[in-house]
Amino acid sequence: PYTEPLLPLDQDAFQLEVDGTRIPIHDFEGPAEDVGILVLQDLSGSMGLGGKLDRSREILGELSTQLRDGDDVALMSFGDGRHSLERPFLLGRGNAGEFDALASRWKGWGKTAIRDALVHAPAIARSSRSARTAMVLLTDGRDNLSQISPRALQEVLAASAVPLFVFDLSAPTATPPSAERSRDVWTISSLRELARATGGTTFRVGRSLSAAQAVRSLAERLRRQYWLAFPIASDSEQRPREIEVRLTGGRGSRRKARQHAVLHHRSHYIGGAPLGPDTL
Repeated sequence: PYTEPLLPLDQDAFQLEVDGTRIPIHDFEGPAEDVGILVLQDLSGSMGLGGKLDRSREILGELSTQLRDGDDVALMSFGDGRHSLERPFLLGRGNAGEFDALASRWKGWGKTAIRDALVHAPAIARSSRSARTAMVLLTDGRDNLSQISPRALQEVLAASAVPLFVFDLSAPTATPPSAERSRDVWTISSLRELARATGGTTFRVGRSLSAAQAVRSLAERLRRQYWLAFPIASDSEQRPREIEVRLTGGRGSRRKARQHAVLHHRSHYIGGAPLGPDTL
């Protein structure tokens, strides 16, 4: 293992490619001390089964232990086509007692409209006072009620540049009923792909990963985020474009550490071609 610390990194340490072509980084920001987290809690009927809401409460409790004074947390719940902002960002980071009181009222009911809830999430996340924000979704992943299309949601999340992190609470042996096997029913696998596209990831809490471990991993990732940006041409073809980010440079053990580092970033964006240095 390479234990040479990677932090801090400057802009020259990153190499950015779009569709296999290296492009210049136009704007760059290092990690921020404070983070803003919007927690989205699924309260549909299936979440009331198998202890899923108890696991949600455990995750929320662990999250409260990872918060710092400057952090900002909001809590939104959704179920049966409706969503409610139970706790806005203006209340700051909160504490375990406050979250316990909110979570004690949770009950699973109705169908699931995950996409319809997520489409509102970026605007709420951006209302945080923190420079770095993220959406954290606690769900078993089956969407059988949303009106917004998957493509429309992807476009909203891609434009927001707010990463989505999913805590997968689905039953490992659950099999979707054949009557619901259609392209209109989302499953947890759809959410995994969406999270990766935004630069987030999915945590499956269970025997191999405890709630405490998953939340610590989430907190570490949020506090190590870098911001790399580049302009795109509005008059070019609007389509999905693949993103690749690598670490370069360094000497000795630091160079080896960068070569073996695992970077998490958005897999793609939907839009025009990047503008080169000659067109800026």
